[in-house]
Amino acid sequence: MLVNTLNRILTGLMVLLPVAAAAQDVPVGKWWQDSRVTHQLNLSPAEIEKLDQAYIENRRRLIQKKSDVEAQQFELEAIIEKKQFDERAAQQQFQRLENERTNLSRSRFQFLMEVRKILGPDRFQNLRNIYEGAPPASPQGNKSRTHSPRQQP
Repeated sequence: MLVNTLNRILTGLMVLLPVAAAAQDVPVGKWWQDSRVTHQLNLSPAEIEKLDQAYIENRRRLIQKKSDVEAQQFELEAIIEKKQFDERAAQQQFQRLENERTNLSRSRFQFLMEVRKILGPDRFQNLRNIYEGAPPASPQGNKSRTHSPRQQP
């Protein structure tokens, strides 16, 4: 019974994590390769190159961090599924899993900070507005995220 409860909790966490990750301040993917966004943000070729490099470095880190999270998740599931349940071992493994998730989040945030440095404050806010559907001059968007840039009239 305890194993079933823990498995349900773990499954719930696995479902919620992608939702939390989607709440990032910057759209996913290579948004700077979209000509409309490039034009709206007035990105220079040098800035596009910097964004490409930051993306590549970030993707490498994220691939490794995601793998680390999956490995720790597997180990936790293995502990939970044993006939002889060791609560202390499960708690320790859960802490290792959470540490890896934190590392993954830090890597995502690091990319966000790099984008912010490349764009500067005004264009970074414009980027957020483009993907939130707000007018560029508006300090806040309507918070209904879209995954494609809002076209300017």
